[in-house]
Amino acid sequence: RRVHGGASCLVNLLMAFIESLCGVWRGSGTGIYPPRVPQFGYGEELTIKKLKPNVLHFTQRTWNPESNAPMHSETGYIKFFPDESGGGRVEFTCVHPFGVCEIENGTFSGTKFTCSTSPDSIIRTASAKEPFVTKLVRSWELQDGKLVYSLDMATTIVALQRHLDAMLEKQQ
Repeated sequence: RRVHGGASCLVNLLMAFIESLCGVWRGSGTGIYPPRVPQFGYGEELTIKKLKPNVLHFTQRTWNPESNAPMHSETGYIKFFPDESGGGRVEFTCVHPFGVCEIENGTFSGTKFTCSTSPDSIIRTASAKEPFVTKLVRSWELQDGKLVYSLDMATTIVALQRHLDAMLEKQQ
C-alpha cells in the first residue's frame, strides 16, 4: 500500500525500523538441539550499530543463566534493500566461533524480517565438527518495544526444526 509522499515515506519507514533496531538488547531465550541436547535456557545480549543508512553490524553473546558461563557468540551484518512496497530484500551475514560462516537472504516488511540460507551459503572451516549445520531460517520482529526472534536449524543428523526462541528488551 502506498502512503502519501511515495518513495520518500517508504524510505523513512525503513530508516525508522533500522533506528529502532540499533542499541543494546538483553533478555533470555530457550533452545533445543535433539538428540544431543535437551531443552535449555540462556541469557543473551545483542548489540546492533548502524554502519551506513541501510547497513547494521551486530554482535551477540549468550551465557548460562545459572553459572553465567559463556555459551555462544556471533557477529555479522544486516543489509536492507527497500522496494516500492514498503518492504524489500534483506541480506544477513554471520560468523560463528565454531567454524561456520553463513549468508542468508530474505525479505523485510514493517518491523519484521525473515531470511534463510541456501544450500551453498554455509561455509565451514577445516576445524568445524560434525554434525554440520545445513540450513538456517531466522526471523526477527519488533513487538511492543521488544525484539522477538526465532532460529530454525537443520544439520547433517537433524531435519529443519526450531532451535532457538528469545525475547530481548532494549537497554539503551
